[in-house]
Amino acid sequence: MNDETRMQQRNFYMRLSPLNGHEIAEEEGGFVTPSEEALEHDIRDTLKLWMTLQQGKGGETIANCSWWMTQYMDPERKFDANEGVETLDKLTSFAVSVIGCLIDSEVLKMVEDIELPDIRLSSETAFDALQLDFLKNLEDIMRENGEDE
Repeated sequence: MNDETRMQQRNFYMRLSPLNGHEIAEEEGGFVTPSEEALEHDIRDTLKLWMTLQQGKGGETIANCSWWMTQYMDPERKFDANEGVETLDKLTSFAVSVIGCLIDSEVLKMVEDIELPDIRLSSETAFDALQLDFLKNLEDIMRENGEDE
């Protein structure tokens, strides 16, 4: 596999999860987690992609398509609630990651201009109220997803 393809593979795995992407890249692709500074940069970029898609029209489209694909994959409705949600989450992650790869390859371009808060992850950084609200909401979402598993 050439270096460019390997980088695409790493970015694909990282974008599957804003906070756990590096673990996925390490486990699935054998990629080494970078320095803390590079890690924060990668997480910020992944969060930006996820937030941009979620807050724009793309989020609803991805959610709908993921739901429809879940239904297509389970035409006899044999998935229980947990399996259905897990499949839906994986399809959503897949869609976001593929879109990120297509943007990187300059096949797609984001045309929606979404206003996002600055994403700061370092504990040395002073957060304003909007950023603290965002981080609290993100923490709550991640905790809920962890409880669902």
